[in-house]
Amino acid sequence: MQSGKSGFSDASWARTVTMQATTFEALAQLASDSPTLQPVEASAVLVNLAREVARSADPACAGRALRVGRRLASPEVVEILLAAAEQPKADLPLLAGALRFRGATVVGAVLGRLHAATDRPLRRVYFQLATGLAAFPELHDTLIGSLDAALGDHRAEIARNAVALLAAVGVPLPPQSWADLATSPHLQVRLAFVQVLPRQAPAPELLGLLCSLIMDEHPGVRLAAAVALRAYPDAHARAALQQCLAGETDAETKAVCAGALRAA
Repeated sequence: MQSGKSGFSDASWARTVTMQATTFEALAQLASDSPTLQPVEASAVLVNLAREVARSADPACAGRALRVGRRLASPEVVEILLAAAEQPKADLPLLAGALRFRGATVVGAVLGRLHAATDRPLRRVYFQLATGLAAFPELHDTLIGSLDAALGDHRAEIARNAVALLAAVGVPLPPQSWADLATSPHLQVRLAFVQVLPRQAPAPELLGLLCSLIMDEHPGVRLAAAVALRAYPDAHARAALQQCLAGETDAETKAVCAGALRAA
């Protein structure tokens, strides 16, 4: 695969990564020659630096690598790393480690690609890169802040991605977003919201929203709401499950409602 935008070639890039020295000291020396490095070479140095950081048990290694890597992580180098991520069998955790050297601005680049992705495989690539970036302390707050803001976006794909990503990195949805997500006119947003609720701590406000969502027009939302209501041994939850069971036509949803009522 060739990327016209970055001039990326999967075969030549992989060859450059493999041929480079892989000790930290040698990589640091390569980085010190950054004015003479081509962007493809610089991107390979960042990948190998990220690999060294992942291997090292020395906490100081990450700090040293960050100081070295920041000199190389230009926008053009980031484009090459993102192109590499789109290749089959790309090592996405490793590439996230290389992208971190760009600093907080790389969060916007990755989220922008995620929101613009029109097919599921490409969306999965950028979703995994974003979850990888969340693991780095210096990027975590920037990522979470961007996702919290995106929950209120009127574009369905952006709000949906934000809901799913926050759940994937173990961050609860902020309570002020619950009602808008539950009543979104976009099915994919309502569905994403209700599907992550089993990972949220039970709350009275969520119970009320689930009692409404279990009567949603879409069977997928009703099923996910029934699953989430199993965490609420409450009379209101039982009444909602009974109401859904009485009129439900989807066999799987009926089975979940019945099972939840037996367990209540």
